[in-house]
Amino acid sequence: SGRRSEGIHAESGRLYGVSVVKGEALRLEVRDPDSPSSPHQVEVALADILSARYVGEDRARRYYVQVERLVEGRVILEALAFGPAGERLGVTRLPENDYSIWTAKLMEAGPDGRIVQFLPGEEQARLNLLSE
Repeated sequence: SGRRSEGIHAESGRLYGVSVVKGEALRLEVRDPDSPSSPHQVEVALADILSARYVGEDRARRYYVQVERLVEGRVILEALAFGPAGERLGVTRLPENDYSIWTAKLMEAGPDGRIVQFLPGEEQARLNLLSE
């Protein structure tokens, strides 16, 4: 039987763990097969965070995390970008939409770092392609 590890396995072999302290912070742990004994941990203080989800890793080992935040009574959806060592590179705000009526937002990061968001609708779907 193979060895099993908790977290999200990326194509590079890195293992990503994502957790949220609701209303306080996003916490990430990244384990690299090249240095398994020293995972790096990242904490981003976000007083309005509701949830987070890993959305992918690009060819340069930058990685992306979707966060939901509650700002002035509205839910905001963003993708945070991190460098290979965990440094925060930037944030991509998702366009305004009828977010509140959907229970799931499907977002992925491609090998080039472009964010792809799929928004299902009653009669048609919308695809957003975003980059920093």
